Amino acid sequence: MRVEEWLRATSSKGYRLAQRLGVQQGTVSKWVTGRSRPRPETCIELYHLTNGAVGLMDYYPELVDAVMREVEEWKND
Repeated sequence: MRVEEWLRATSSKGYRLAQRLGVQQGTVSKWVTGRSRPRPETCIELYHLTNGAVGLMDYYPELVDAVMREVEEWKND
């Protein structure tokens, strides 16, 4: 789930999410409109703030896939 979906589903306000994350309201607005995406470290914070509804996989699936491949290689060594 992405930020805009979570805001809609929970009737939350973007400015409140921005406050909780320590970012500008305009930053959240850019995520909602697709003009930018949260940084990976912010996605981890989002994961905790949204009880797992929004996270790294929603914005950086390629990064998660790469990490999982590394873990599998490590396990096989």
